[in-house]
Amino acid sequence: MNARFPTPVALPAPKTRTAGAASRTPCRYPSTGDKCARAVLALLVALATLTGGQVLGQQSVVDHYRTRDGLPNSLVKFSFQDESGFVWLATDGGLVRFDGVNFETFTTANGLHSNYVKSIFANSRGRLFVVTDLGISEVIRTTTETKITSIVRGSSAVQDSLLFYPKKMIEDRAGNLWVSDARGLMRLSAAGQRRYTLPAHSWPNSFVRSYSLIEDDLGHLIAISERGCVFYLETNEDRFVELKTPVDFVQSNTALLRADGSIWVGGAYGIHSFEFTADHQVSDWTLVTDHDGIMDIADLGDGRLVAGTSGSGLLVLSQDETGWNARPSDSQNLEVVHDVALDSEGNWFAATDDGLAIVRRSYFTSAIDFKSTAIQSTATGQRGEVFGIHETNFVRLTRNGTGSPHRTMFVTDEVLTALATDGVTHWAGSANGTVYRYRSDVLTSFRLDSRQAIASMAVDGNGDLWINHFNATEVARIAADGTVDYYGPEDGIASTVNAVRYLRGDIFATGTGTSYLFQYNPAKDRFDDLSQPLAFETITDISINDVDIDHDGNLWLGSSEGLLEYKSGSTTKLHASHALASEDIRALAHDRFGHTWIGTGRGLYRYTAGQISQFNHDPGIGNLTINFRSIAIDSEQRVWVGHYAGISYWSRRPGETHVTPRPVLRALSVDDVLVDASNGEIDVSYGSFVEADLVALSFPGHNILYQTRMSRSPGEWSKSESEAHIHFPSATSGTHLVQIRAQQDGHLWSAPTDIRISVALPWYRAWWVVALFLAASIALIVLMWVGQDRIRTMQLRTQNQKLERLVTKRTKELIDQKTTIEETNRELKRVLERNHEFLGIAAHDLRNPLTSLIGFSELLIDSIDEMRSDDFVEKGAEVLPIIHRAATTMQGVIQDLLDAQLVERSDGNLKMVDTDFVQMTRSVVDMNAVASRRKGITLTFVPHGVYRATVDRRSMQRVLDNLISNAVKYSPGGSEVTIRIMHTGHSLRFSVLDEGPGLTDEDKSKVFGKLQRLSARPTGGETSTGLGLYIASSVVEMHGGTIGVDSVSGHGAEFWLEIPAQQALAAA
Repeated sequence: MNARFPTPVALPAPKTRTAGAASRTPCRYPSTGDKCARAVLALLVALATLTGGQVLGQQSVVDHYRTRDGLPNSLVKFSFQDESGFVWLATDGGLVRFDGVNFETFTTANGLHSNYVKSIFANSRGRLFVVTDLGISEVIRTTTETKITSIVRGSSAVQDSLLFYPKKMIEDRAGNLWVSDARGLMRLSAAGQRRYTLPAHSWPNSFVRSYSLIEDDLGHLIAISERGCVFYLETNEDRFVELKTPVDFVQSNTALLRADGSIWVGGAYGIHSFEFTADHQVSDWTLVTDHDGIMDIADLGDGRLVAGTSGSGLLVLSQDETGWNARPSDSQNLEVVHDVALDSEGNWFAATDDGLAIVRRSYFTSAIDFKSTAIQSTATGQRGEVFGIHETNFVRLTRNGTGSPHRTMFVTDEVLTALATDGVTHWAGSANGTVYRYRSDVLTSFRLDSRQAIASMAVDGNGDLWINHFNATEVARIAADGTVDYYGPEDGIASTVNAVRYLRGDIFATGTGTSYLFQYNPAKDRFDDLSQPLAFETITDISINDVDIDHDGNLWLGSSEGLLEYKSGSTTKLHASHALASEDIRALAHDRFGHTWIGTGRGLYRYTAGQISQFNHDPGIGNLTINFRSIAIDSEQRVWVGHYAGISYWSRRPGETHVTPRPVLRALSVDDVLVDASNGEIDVSYGSFVEADLVALSFPGHNILYQTRMSRSPGEWSKSESEAHIHFPSATSGTHLVQIRAQQDGHLWSAPTDIRISVALPWYRAWWVVALFLAASIALIVLMWVGQDRIRTMQLRTQNQKLERLVTKRTKELIDQKTTIEETNRELKRVLERNHEFLGIAAHDLRNPLTSLIGFSELLIDSIDEMRSDDFVEKGAEVLPIIHRAATTMQGVIQDLLDAQLVERSDGNLKMVDTDFVQMTRSVVDMNAVASRRKGITLTFVPHGVYRATVDRRSMQRVLDNLISNAVKYSPGGSEVTIRIMHTGHSLRFSVLDEGPGLTDEDKSKVFGKLQRLSARPTGGETSTGLGLYIASSVVEMHGGTIGVDSVSGHGAEFWLEIPAQQALAAA
């Protein structure tokens, strides 16, 4: 029943209670008739498919590759994956090898008999054969090259010793190879080759067709012609015998041996199945489907089959109590499919007239598609049902394949923002603070004191509803009897509450800042603060958006600083080196398979066995922005996710995980020369340069990430990259291990591929070099023994050289002393020039105000006799402020000069006292209030707490005044100057942000220098000596702190300083 209420219906007034500390308030062609019947049936199947919704319960992804992507020709006839994982394609433009990203083409120039490739086959020993219309070749692969050698030639004319347009190839149990062509079969064995020409009535209508070949479970080799004739090999007589079939059928294109021993034959008029008995009879002949144009059939291994058709793309065949059903797959834009193959990960490879199509199963399927900014959130009932909200709807989510995957339970007039349920009573909260209750098809509603949007809800084991509003420092509980209890700061809630959760019998609330996790204590009827100091630094106050509990009882926190684990009373960050460490975690959930599901603003992740998988390329998730607290696990352990495009659910087997295939070596070169490293080991000379290209053969390749590590004892993995290209300069002798691993989207990391590089010793450490060195040493000893006199002469010469070096050294010392004296003289000269500069500044900056002072004083003196007292007072009122400003300006200049001299002469002695930094800042702000009001500038200073520091109050107050007055001085009228104080680690940070002209890069490089004039000018004609910021910088440095500026020219400036300080106290 759907219930819709145009206006909220009020419940009876809530009961109240006063006990406790909480604050509380309430072979023949079919006839024309057969064709018409089949057409009608096909139409009915199509209509049923269109109206049946998502029958698969799963979305497919189709990656289509054409000539623009690297294929030599759009006509692809066949696909095959070899034992290494490479995919080989038969095209009308040659043989193609595909690694998920790149196509490599081989043609007649490489040794093929023809560019018209028909099929590819690998025998039991891994030898790879390629069939073209003019012969068969073998492909021999190494890491250095790919060779193509001829096995059997073909011809465009019928000849006994040559193949006539060969098409298909298989291997029998004895290891013989069989090839079909337009006239029969050829056997290739160690003894040679033999042709079997079959009867003319079985020959295909065109040379482009041939015989389908299979070997059944009993070892019978069976050939089926395009015209529907069936033959088996009579081994005793070494000839093919034709079998009689119960029904004539024509235009057979493909044959498949199923695991149950049945043989399926597909053709122009459907699929037939039969069994070949031990006494060489055909039995159980059945028409599976009469869908036209079957080109190929592949067994999916889960009871279903997929077929390629000549005009309808791919068909999926599944069996129920009524028999086999064929329906079109949801793969888009596929028409003619010649061949269907499965890779090692279950992807479908479709060879089509329009290139290669890879059909992948999506991990997720959309349950609700909703293009809106409304919140889509989910919740799990106590029996594992999943419910969701979108816009004004409260829905129950299902994943049946026969209709809508959700049922609307009730609709409101307000946008819903939160929900909770115990499976019987369903609750929803709105953006306007309304609480809705739905039970037994009856919808009621009421409001609490707050009109703020409801952020989250939870129902505990007693049926009580717990609520928190956005930006509220309290949690509300609505008991089953209607009693409403509020829990605020006096009840243990010490911060703004972000979420409330019911986990394993306990109510938890999450918050922001140093108090971020709370647990309800029913014995005390209040919340206990579980928050512990974080073992890592945060830029801003941490915010816990969601919390969940794993099967070991550990709490997991989704925070603004990444994924956290709360275990044994301590909070640690997981995967600090992963990109997820800096993500804003919005939602968390655990399933019973040990997976942690993580929702962020940039995608969905799964944490499994210490690894993180991402699902950021899955079409079933329509938007990568996951909503807050919007991941739920149903009774089947299937995950449901709410995001900005709707709600999606996991559409694969619950708990299913895939490991990315190990990367394979594509090429390895030493000093730009390709070498064979198929065993994973190479020996190189000292100083050689090694390069390697690897690829993980998981499709599509453009979603794969790679990591490497190189060391004798591997350590941390490198940053993830989209390619696995390794550069290794062999600068150190010894054996080095290079490891590469890969990760496909939604997969776990692969096992690493190891490459061992043995670097030889450098030439000078070779044995013959060592031997030569020893021989030279012996010869030297002999010479020393024979020529002792010469040695003594050399010793005297050495002593003379030492004396000469001593004289040279003393001479150099004298020269250095002279240089030092000259440098000292230059420094004294610079000091004198600086003093002259100081005098020049004093003369320049004091002259104008002194002139004004003298001039206006003389004006008053001259006016004493000429004016009446009233006029004199009026004139004095006009002149005295000017005199006062001139005197003040002189005082400021003199003070700057004196402070600069004091700083330069200071020996670091400061009168350090414990100081209330907020009070000192407020007094400086008040001192600048008059100047700011005169210019119409708003001074904003709103401290959030009490901050103390040990400083020299006089000098530090001078620094604060300089920074604030400068901001006022250089800001335009009507702007705002913002003063902030905050605590960062063990330091106190003070900053002043203005909206003035900002600083150029040149200004920033010299802003704290002495006597510097900047490009910006005061907006009110004020003066500047160029010493204020120099003095401020010196004072901050004497306090053991730092000072700096952040600015972009034309966009204001922020001057800041940081000094050691005590821990900031919380706001009262």
